[in-house]
Amino acid sequence: MPRDALRIGLVVDGTQVPAWIAALVSALNNSESAAIARVVYAAEDAAPLSLDAPLYEQLDRLLFARGEDPLRPVALPDLASLPTEGRVDLQLHLSISPPQYDEDAELGTWYFHPDLLLGTASWAPVAAQSTVASAHLFARWQNDEYALYSGHTAVHTFSIRRTNQRLYWLASTAAVRCIEQLCTHPSPARYYARNGTPTVPPAPAPSAPFTLRPFIASTWRRAWTDLSQRTEWHIRYGRTADDHLPSDFDAFLPLQAASHTYWADPFPFVHEKNLYLFFEVYDQRKKKGHIAVMPFGEQGPSGPAVRALETPEHLSYPLVFAHEGIIYMMPESSERGTVDLYRCERFPDKWTYDRTLLHDLYAVDSTLCYHDNWWWIFTCQAAHPNAPARDELFLYYADSPLSAHWTPHPMNPIIADVRHARPAGRIFELDGRTVRPAQDCSQRYGYGIHLREIVVWNREDYSERALKSYLPQGGRVGMHTFNRSGSWTFVDIKLRTRRWL
Repeated sequence: MPRDALRIGLVVDGTQVPAWIAALVSALNNSESAAIARVVYAAEDAAPLSLDAPLYEQLDRLLFARGEDPLRPVALPDLASLPTEGRVDLQLHLSISPPQYDEDAELGTWYFHPDLLLGTASWAPVAAQSTVASAHLFARWQNDEYALYSGHTAVHTFSIRRTNQRLYWLASTAAVRCIEQLCTHPSPARYYARNGTPTVPPAPAPSAPFTLRPFIASTWRRAWTDLSQRTEWHIRYGRTADDHLPSDFDAFLPLQAASHTYWADPFPFVHEKNLYLFFEVYDQRKKKGHIAVMPFGEQGPSGPAVRALETPEHLSYPLVFAHEGIIYMMPESSERGTVDLYRCERFPDKWTYDRTLLHDLYAVDSTLCYHDNWWWIFTCQAAHPNAPARDELFLYYADSPLSAHWTPHPMNPIIADVRHARPAGRIFELDGRTVRPAQDCSQRYGYGIHLREIVVWNREDYSERALKSYLPQGGRVGMHTFNRSGSWTFVDIKLRTRRWL
C-alpha cells in the first residue's frame, strides 16, 4: 500500500541557495508524496566555491550562457513558517556542512556527495579529462549506508558551465523522484535493499585553487578539429550468420545518400516475405528529418528510396511493427513532446497519424517490444529542459501496443548512465540471450554502441550487463543505431571529412 505523504525535514545553508536546490525544494512543496515539515539552517547563506580561473569563467559565461545556471544563488521558497524542531519521517541534508544524521527519522537521512553541494562536482572529471561527471545520492538508514542514485552525464567538450547544467539538474530531479518512489513502495526495507550499498564513498571534495590547463588545451584541439572537419552519418549493411555478431563493419557496404542529405537510423522490416529498410533522411539545408523506405533483395537494395512519412516536425528512428494484421510506425517525435503512433494505409509509403502513446515528455529513440505477455517502451527522457535526453533510460509497460495507459516501471530510471542509457535499435534475441543495443554518448552524441544483455526483466525488476561494444576506429568517429533482420545487419556510422575553408 502507498504510504501517506512523507514528512520531510530539510537541512539547508540559508535563505539563499543554488538554483538546483531551490527547484528541488519547490518540487517537494508541490508533491503529493511529501510535505516539508521542518527546516534547519546550517550555514547561513553559504555560496558554492568558485574556480580560481576568473578569465575562464567569464569566457565560459559569455559563450555558454544558454539556459539557467543551476549554481546561481536564488531565494529559497518561503519556509519561514516551518519549525526548526520536531519529528520527521525523512531528513534531507542539502547543506555543505557534514551530514548530521537524524536517528529519530523513521526513514533515515539522505545526503548528496559533498562535492555536489560545494558546486565542484564537475572540476575533478574536467581536471582528469574524464568523459563523465557523476551525481550520487546516499542514505543512512538503521545504521547502514545505501546508494539511492548514481547518475552519470557527459562532460561538455568546451564548458564546465554546461557540464554543471547537465549534472545538477539531473541530481535535482533524481532526489524528488527517489522520495516519491519511497513513498509509494510497499516496504522501506525492500526499497533500501534494492539500491544496495555505496560503491562511491562520500569523500571530501576538491578545493581551489584548481588548474584548467589540460582542459583548455584539449578544448583548443577539439575546437580546431570541429572547424577544420565536418561529420556526416552514413548507413552501411552487411550479412553475418544468424547466431553471430559482426566483429567490425569494415566489409559492410554503404548506401549512397542524395546531395545535401545524410541517412541514419536504419530499421529493417519484413512484409510479405520481402525486406524493406526504413530510415531517417536528414536535409542539411532545412535542418529537419523525414522517413524514407527502400526495398532490399538477396544482394542488397532492389529499388530506390521513396519518402514514407513527413510531418512539420523533425522525424527519425522509424521503428515499424505489426499488430493484429495492421502495420504501425513509431518514429521519434520529441519536438512535439509525445511518443506517437502512425498507421500504414498503403505499404510502404502512405501512413497516417493513429494515436499518442505517451504525453508531455521529451523522449527520444523510443523502442517498443513485446516480452513476457506485456508490451514495453524503452525511452530516454531529459531530466530537465536544460539537460540532454541521453542520461536516463525509462521503461513503461501496457497490455497492448495501442494502450492509452502505460505504467512506469518502479525502478525508473532503469539506467542512469550516459554511456549506455539511450536506445540504439530494436531489442533482439541472440543465442538464448536478450540483447538491447545502447548508445554511448559520453564523448559525443552517438560516440559508439554497446550491446547489453538483459539479465532480469519484469514489472518489478530490471538489470542488464555488458555483452559487446563497437567504438570508433579508423575513420569512424561515431555510431548510434544497430539493427538486424535474419542474416542482415544494418548500422549507421559517423565519418569525418575535411572542410574546405
